[in-house]
Amino acid sequence: MNNKWSRMALGSIVIILVITLGTLVLLESPGVAAEDISVPWMSSTDPPEGISIDALSPPDQPGVDSNRVDEQPEARAILRSHRIAGSAFQPRKSRVDFSINTSGGCIYAENNPFDGFNTPIWLPQGAVINLVRMYFHDTSASNSQAWFTVYDSYGNIVQEWSVSSSGNLGNSFNDTPEIFHTVDYNLYSYLLNWRPVVAGSTMQLCGFRIFYEPPPFSAQFLPYVTN
Repeated sequence: MNNKWSRMALGSIVIILVITLGTLVLLESPGVAAEDISVPWMSSTDPPEGISIDALSPPDQPGVDSNRVDEQPEARAILRSHRIAGSAFQPRKSRVDFSINTSGGCIYAENNPFDGFNTPIWLPQGAVINLVRMYFHDTSASNSQAWFTVYDSYGNIVQEWSVSSSGNLGNSFNDTPEIFHTVDYNLYSYLLNWRPVVAGSTMQLCGFRIFYEPPPFSAQFLPYVTN
């Protein structure tokens, strides 16, 4: 009996020693302590010749300063995004002439620069839109305008958030204010609207990027057709 209790006591001591040693190893391992990464929203200026904007900011995520070498990968994976090329936009009036740049990705108005262009948005039901980023090529120092617009069933504007090309020249991008709108196709329709303000290739819309938080797994399968 004494031998049995001795073996049990010895086993307990061994388990305690293993747990203690494992904890010490984890505490001494590099990279365990998380850094507080909190930086302002980004905007961009012209990149060096031959380097694209996206090359300068690889993750291109709101809230992440890509110039910091100590950025954590986890911080760059908080949001997902949906991209739309500028050439996907169509004029809202039939008498508007437009052209596509030689690469096929950017669009610009040939005339009537104050008439609008738009394109629909398709995101997961229940996604929370964080902000919208507009990419453009502007050598005219103009103030091209765009809007992320929420409509009701009868085409009335429920809410919208704007972004412009003001303050930047050449290849650049600007962000809307924080949005935090939950996508609900049972109630709303969504469009991106753009007004060139300037006619000609000096003001080209090259695309949008919508940053959003994906819905919970179960929410993606909610019914999307209602009476």
